[in-house]
Amino acid sequence: RDNNGAVHHIFYDEPTNQLYHDDWSKRTGALAAAGDPATMATTNPNQQHIFYRGTDAGIHHIFWDEPTNQLYQDSWTVRTGAPAAAGDPATMVTPNQQHVFYRDNNGAVHHIFYDEPTNQLYHDDWSKRTGALAAA
Repeated sequence: RDNNGAVHHIFYDEPTNQLYHDDWSKRTGALAAAGDPATMATTNPNQQHIFYRGTDAGIHHIFWDEPTNQLYQDSWTVRTGAPAAAGDPATMVTPNQQHVFYRDNNGAVHHIFYDEPTNQLYHDDWSKRTGALAAA
């Protein structure tokens, strides 16, 4: 994330033995980042994912899809109706699922996940479900 909130991608390409730079925000028209990005990689399909808290307090997602060789972007909070984020996201991959966790303005820990078998995004409030104290 640069000083203007753009999300950049720097990568090493083994066949050319070179480093390359790409501005994923510019290429996708994604909203500026207000927080630090979290990364995730999947192997089926081969994809690279970046999640970040945007200037609108949404959890935004930019990803590169190897089968199509394209970048895509969306907002997981908008797609699921989840509340605004006050904290930066943390990511986790499990078989057939992609998980993002973040803290809202009231200290609740929210979970948004993509389920490959249903091809759907889901949201739940883990603090509410467990009765956990507010996160700082």
